[in-house]
This record gives sequence, structure tokens and C-alpha cells, in this order.
Amino acid sequence: MPRQAPELSEVSIRRLTHKIDKNGNPVKDAHAVGGVSGLYLQCFPPSGNNKRGSRQWILRATVGTRRREIGVGSYPSVPTKKARELAREAREKIKKGVDPIAEKAEAKAKLKALQSKDIRFERYAREVYIPFKSKEFKSAVSIRKLHNCGNQCYPIIGKLNFEDITVDHCLQILEPIWETKHELALQTRRFLEAVIARAIVQGLREKPNPALWVNNLKILLPDPKKVHTVKHHPRIEPSELPAFWAALWKLDNPRRSRDDIYAFAVMVLTIGRKEEVARGDWQEIDLEKKIWVQPAGKYKSENEWTVPLTPTVVRLFEAMGPKRKGRIFSSIQGEELGNQLTELPRSIGFDAVAHGFRATFSRWAKDEQKYSVEVKDLCMKHLEQSSTRAMYERDQGDTLLEVRRDMLCDYEKWVTKGK
Repeated sequence: MPRQAPELSEVSIRRLTHKIDKNGNPVKDAHAVGGVSGLYLQCFPPSGNNKRGSRQWILRATVGTRRREIGVGSYPSVPTKKARELAREAREKIKKGVDPIAEKAEAKAKLKALQSKDIRFERYAREVYIPFKSKEFKSAVSIRKLHNCGNQCYPIIGKLNFEDITVDHCLQILEPIWETKHELALQTRRFLEAVIARAIVQGLREKPNPALWVNNLKILLPDPKKVHTVKHHPRIEPSELPAFWAALWKLDNPRRSRDDIYAFAVMVLTIGRKEEVARGDWQEIDLEKKIWVQPAGKYKSENEWTVPLTPTVVRLFEAMGPKRKGRIFSSIQGEELGNQLTELPRSIGFDAVAHGFRATFSRWAKDEQKYSVEVKDLCMKHLEQSSTRAMYERDQGDTLLEVRRDMLCDYEKWVTKGK
């Protein structure tokens, strides 16, 4: 049995220090302090301007077949009494077959793993998922939809770790908009599922995905087909178009005083969206070829899109003067047009909004029955139908462009003259 070191008093321990080797150099020294077998105070030489070097508690013990030095803390931060308690606990663990050093390393690894998971939902969505997903989209509209979905989630789970997100959190996000803003709700649920799924793959969550639809949220939320009713944009009838056109141009007094009138007219005759005329740039317009080449990704389409310009649209652009650089249309304050276009029809007595004029064109095309559904859909930039998509992919050249131009010219005659 090894000789037990005498238990030193606190005064004696305070006096312990490093030693001087045979060459007169200060070196570290370890002093047995007693009280617990193998407990030492290791004293280091002073460094810099310090008068005394650092001192650390170590426990020398055999763990299995290995001789180990187990750190117990620094002195005097860890008092002598506490150091002896910790040394006794370590001795007890060793008797039970536990390696205190391995246990400490495992605890440190777990802490590091937990800290690596300490990434909040909002930060991950904004800095990781959305930039990653945006690479798949050319359309700025699609990227804005991702941010819109994120904005629905952040107030509820933005500051939560992925491991803490529950089904109840998902319901808190989705239920307020499930029946009133259903398309946004569907997009948000898919966004939630995708963000969490990616986080799971990256090791940020071990539990199942709480935003899954099948056998999960589908059980807790009403059937989308039964609770969602499509709310159409208010529109005017095709028969009202000539009267609307005349009322619109009565606002142009003095002449060329309001860009919103010209923008609205171009929007109606090109079957465009208000965002297109609001953000349109002169470099996209070719008045010689009578086309508007919309860049891929700038508007709703992910592909470059060529819009044929009718004679009236060409004259409207020409009437805007020789300065053709930058944004085509602007508000009186020089800013991008917005709600002015949405509410313009109601300001002159027509119960409609800007987007509703696309529905009016669709109704006119259905009544006319002169052009195929596919050509009508192409004029509206609708490629959802497989037959329309096939036509677009088969022939994107002059033939298809001119067929659309013919249809838009016929529509222009109806809008401006009622025939």
C-alpha cells in the first residue's frame, strides 16, 4: 500500500511554490497535500512581472491500466476543501469504472454539439435557406414569396432553436391565414417544412419535422378544398371597355401630365400586370420591331418574354418624348407607380382594380372564340396548361409572336372603338 502523504494545513498550502533545478532555473513542482490519495498542488514558475506563478490542483490516479493526471481546478479559485471533495468524487467514479477525463471530454463534446444547434429559425432562414433556394429562381417575384413566407413565421418561431419548434407553433402560424389567405398559407406551410427539413439534414434537429402535411397537419387543419374559396379581382365587362377607355383619357388634361394614365393604358393593351408597367425600363422597348423584351426573372416569368406591341401602344410610347432612358413610368414625385394603378378605375367610376383587366381580356377572348385558348393564355403569360406550354416550347419565333400580335390588335380595336 502506497505511503499516505500528511494532510497539509491551509497555511502550509499557501506557501507551496515552484522549485529551482540543479542549473538554478525555476521549474514547476508538484506537492502532495494529503487528505485524498494522489491529490497534488502543481506550482509553476512566475511569468512576466508576476511574483508568483499559477498553481493547479491535479489528481494522480490509475484508471484501468493507465496512469492519469486529472485536473481539479486552479488554486486559490478552487479552495483546498473543495479540491479535496472533487478529488474524492473522482476517486469514487474511478472505482465504478468511469474515466473522469473521458467523461469530461464527452460533456464538452455534448456542449459543443448543443451550441452548434443554437441557431435560431429566423437567422437560418434568412442567411442559409433563402439564399440557397433563391439560386433556383430567376424571378424576383418568387424570391419575394420566400421572404413573405418567412415573415409569417418569424413572429412565432423566429427566435427559437429548431429542436424547440413544435406542431403547435406551426398551427399558430397557419391557422390565422388558413381560410382567409389560403394561397399564402399553403406557401408558408411548404416553406416551413422545407426549412426545417434542411435543418434536420444538417443536424440541427433530431425530432420529426412538425410541419409535415401527411399524417400530421392534415389531421389538424381543415381540408383546403372545402374551406378555401377563390376571391376574384373586381373587373369590368368587355362591353364596358370602350366607355372606360374614353373616361381614362379625359384624365389626361393637360396632356402628358400623368404617367399613371399612360401606364394603365399600356397595361390594358398588353394584358400586363401592374408590376410590369410600374417597373418597365426603356431599354426593354424596341419601337422599330414593336416589341417589349422582358428580361428573365425581372417580372413573374422565369424566362425572357417578348410582348408584341400594338399600334396604339407604340404611339403611347412615342408620345412620351425623346428622353427614353431608365424607368418608363413614374409617379408625380418621380417614384415607382404603385397603388395609383390599383385604384385608378374606381377613381373614374368603374368597380374594378388593375389586375381585374386581365380577367376582362380573358372573358372577351372567350366571347370572341376567334383564337385558341393556348394563344389567349400566351398573351396572358400563362403556361400552366400543358398544351400552352407545349406550344410555347415548340415555337417561340416570329409565327407565334405574330399570332399573339394579331389577337392583341383585335382586342385593341375593341377596347378603343368597341368593334
